Amino acid sequence: VYCPFMVAVDMFSDKEVVVLEQGLIPKSFSPASIRKLFPKVPHIPAKLSYNPLADYEPLKMDMYGVECLSGNSYIRPEWMLLEEDLPDEIPEVFKKLIWHVIPDETPREYFFDWLHKSLVDRAYTFLVLCGDKGIGKGLIQQMIFALHGKENAVDGKQSTLSTQFNSQLEDCRLIWFDEAKIAKTDANNLKRILNDYVAIERKGVDTRQVRVYFSAVISNNDVSDNYMEHDDRRFAPLELTHKPWIKHTERKWFGEFDKALSPNSKELAQFGKWLLAHGRKESIKPQEPYLGAKFKEIVEASLARWQEAVIEVLRDEDLLDKLMESGTKDYFLYRDMKKIVGLVASRDKSEQMMRFPKSAKFTDFIRNHRDPDTGLPVALS
Repeated sequence: VYCPFMVAVDMFSDKEVVVLEQGLIPKSFSPASIRKLFPKVPHIPAKLSYNPLADYEPLKMDMYGVECLSGNSYIRPEWMLLEEDLPDEIPEVFKKLIWHVIPDETPREYFFDWLHKSLVDRAYTFLVLCGDKGIGKGLIQQMIFALHGKENAVDGKQSTLSTQFNSQLEDCRLIWFDEAKIAKTDANNLKRILNDYVAIERKGVDTRQVRVYFSAVISNNDVSDNYMEHDDRRFAPLELTHKPWIKHTERKWFGEFDKALSPNSKELAQFGKWLLAHGRKESIKPQEPYLGAKFKEIVEASLARWQEAVIEVLRDEDLLDKLMESGTKDYFLYRDMKKIVGLVASRDKSEQMMRFPKSAKFTDFIRNHRDPDTGLPVALS
């Protein structure tokens, strides 16, 4: 039986992709599904690279002692190939959504700048969309996936954050962690995977250092789903609306939106080309994070209870006077945890059993934790 497909096996990574004579097949056609249709599908060795930043290199058959497929396996979004002259403005169907989800100009400008970086190079900060359910975050995801090409975008798995198996980071341009809960250990791992080279590990395959090209988005509903410290510079949480999208649009908009997400739609091409021309904002320095009100809110929500207690004491003049009267002359090096417990517990009866760390950790917090508003060490702010 004639088989119109081949399965190419990369000689360096054991990755498999499905190919036709004229080129690569989108990821939705997996090697496993093709084998079910064609049990005797031919296999050929391949030397493939995935490089969105390089000039397009079509797949071709070369000779490396044996017949071998080589080339760049990156598939460009169809809208990038459209040469038609289009209006130099954001299409209304996208503008209405973006202006609703991100109503304030400053975070919206950062959003455009981040999108521009993700299309022409790579955004080295995690875009964090933390906001109420139903405001339109899922629609923003569909829009961003369409801009990058659905074959280049993946839904991030929680396991990618918390385990060593992270193969989905390879060969993609956009990864979206939906409903992700970012613990302290996850936050440290997330910052590592933003490096240009990442150790990719698959089950049963040796770990390899791989050049990666993805930009990443974290989307969740509550500030407690995220962990950030005052000096984090790899996260960019934006201020979002609290208003449900369904109550601020007409039913016909959804049909227009679905049509605009078509890979070859003029609206998508118009928006993509506007981003390429105007998305870069000169007011935002390269690789600069967005540290606005949402960032400060998440940092405060990430504090342990003992840290909140220390800040409460140091910011409260009455409590601080009592602390100084108790004989402590230098609260920068204050180690008597029981005095703070007693001062705070007098106000918060439910925290009588508050657990404090060892003195070295306490001293490190006093000296190094900076107030998000003033930038000063918390003991001075």
